[in-house]
Amino acid sequence: MERETSNVSWLVLKTKPRTEKKIYQQLTTAGISAFLPSYCVMRQWSDRKKKVEVPLIPGVVFVQNILTDTYSLYDFPHVTGILKEFGKPALVTQQEVENLQILVKEWNGEMIEAHETCNFRHGDPVEVIRGNFTGVVGNLLSINGKHRLVVQLKSLNVEFTVNIPKSHVRPIKLKQLA
Repeated sequence: MERETSNVSWLVLKTKPRTEKKIYQQLTTAGISAFLPSYCVMRQWSDRKKKVEVPLIPGVVFVQNILTDTYSLYDFPHVTGILKEFGKPALVTQQEVENLQILVKEWNGEMIEAHETCNFRHGDPVEVIRGNFTGVVGNLLSINGKHRLVVQLKSLNVEFTVNIPKSHVRPIKLKQLA
C-alpha cells in the first residue's frame, strides 16, 4: 500500500485570488482528492482580533493527478488554470505534498529559532528526526550561525525555510531521496 502512495503525483491548480477555500470545498464535494495547505494566524482589525485560516501558497490548490480528465477541472468556477511545465501539467510528488502537510500542521506563521553545533556542510541533504517537523526532507543551510532546513518544492519553484537545530536532523544519502 505504501508503494502505491509513493508513486502518487499531484497537479497544481491555479485559482482566482482568495477563492482557494471555495474551490477546495467544491473539489472535495465532487469526490476529487484535493489538498489546500493552510495555517491559522491571528489577524487584528480596528474593532476585534480573529483567528483566520490562510493558504500557505496563495492562489494554489493541489489536486491528485487525474491526467485523463484534466479539462474537467476548468468547469469549477474560480479556476484559472493548471500549472504547466514544458506544455504538460506540472506534477508535484507525494514527498513534496507530505512535506507541506508537516509544515502546515506545525507552522504558526512565525520562524522557529534554535542554535546548536554539529558537523554538517552547507547544502547537505537532511531529514528531520525530532521535533515538530519530523519527516521533512530538505537541504541544510548555515546563515549567520543559525541552522536552517530548506524544504523545496521543485515543481512549483517555491522553497520554505525553517530555523531548526542541527541536532534534530540527520544526514541522508542521495539514494534515500529517490
